[in-house]
This record gives sequence, C-alpha cells and structure tokens, in this order.
Amino acid sequence: MKVKFFAAIMAMSICLAACGPKESTPQEQTSEESMPEELTSEELTSEELENYSAYLRGWDCYGFLLSSYDDVREADLGEVFYSGAGLAERPGEEAVEAYLQAAGQEEVYTDLICIPATKMDELLIEKTGYSLQEMRDAGNDLQTVYLEEYDAYFWEAGDTNYLSVTCTSGTENADGTVTLECESGMEDGDDYTIVHRCTVTLDRDTRRFISNVITDGYKVE
Repeated sequence: MKVKFFAAIMAMSICLAACGPKESTPQEQTSEESMPEELTSEELTSEELENYSAYLRGWDCYGFLLSSYDDVREADLGEVFYSGAGLAERPGEEAVEAYLQAAGQEEVYTDLICIPATKMDELLIEKTGYSLQEMRDAGNDLQTVYLEEYDAYFWEAGDTNYLSVTCTSGTENADGTVTLECESGMEDGDDYTIVHRCTVTLDRDTRRFISNVITDGYKVE
C-alpha cells in the first residue's frame, strides 16, 4: 500500500510540474517586444502652423487647395497651373500665332502664358510624387492648348484664383502625414470674411500633397 501511495504522489508531482507556468521562448519575447504602440497624433505649434501657412501660400502650392480629392492624382490641374504656378513664361509672337490657330481664335483676350511640359512635370513630381503622364493614366489631364513644336501648354489666364491661406490648426500623425485645417478670405473693412475652408493632408517629410477636402466656400461640391 505504501508503494502504491508513493507512486501516486510522484505521478501527481510530475503532472503539476508539466502543467506549471510556461516561460516565453526567445522568439515569443521578441514578438511581444515588437508589438506596435498605439498610434497617436500631436498638435502642431503656432510656429509650425506659420511655416505651413507660408508654404501653402506659394504660387506653386495654393492651387492644390482649390479642388477636393482623396487621391492627389485627381487634383484639378487647371486650378494648380491657372496662374502659372511660378513657372509661367510669356510666349513670343510666333508662339502666340500658333496658339491662336490651335485655339481657333482671332485674338488673345487676356494674358497669354505658357509653361514648358518639362517644368510642369518637375513641379508635379516635387509636389505630388506623380508625373503629368501618371496623372493622365489616372484619368486626369490639363484641359488647355498643347503645342508640340514648343513642348508647352498655353492658356489665357491671370491671378484671379489666388487665395492667401492660413493654417488655423493641424496635427502631425503617427503614419507620417500632417493634417492641416486651412482658411482663406479677403478683408472687408474691419471684418475678415472667410470665403474658403479646407482640410489638406501632406506627407510630413516631403510636404507632398496627398488629399484635400473643401469644407466651405470655393467650389464646394
């Protein structure tokens, strides 16, 4: 009887040892340590907002705020380049004549400007990461006169779509983007009349445009 009792005690001890707390393997510990932390956003300072405001006011940037899009390849290129985007050139007489013939017009009614296709491509890549051809492939294009002999786009325009932008708030996001709440307007006496509000998302490191949503005012769909 003693032998059987002792054997039962030993069997129970072995079972308890086998079923006890299991230590993590090195692989499991590494996996636990690499678990991502909860994503957070950080509010931008007033100085950072001023810097972004100055950036968005640039002639090569503000046009990206004049249409709504979830994918920057859908941005209205007519708005982006309407005032020349800082790249406009004045065409010579021969180019003007070629433009009038292509446009089917007898005269130029406003200011005629043109931008070489190479410069347009460089700006789009800098500001969006996409070339004009890639935007075309996505169903987007600049609806204006293109003259192959000059490899340039021509149109009659001015500075009438310019908006001086102010970033009123913003966050730096854990996914590497920056979201900015922006507004613009004009002074009316002592009052500041808001004519446009939008929420724009940029890549934090390159400041490339990712998306924009117009929430009030200019061209709200």
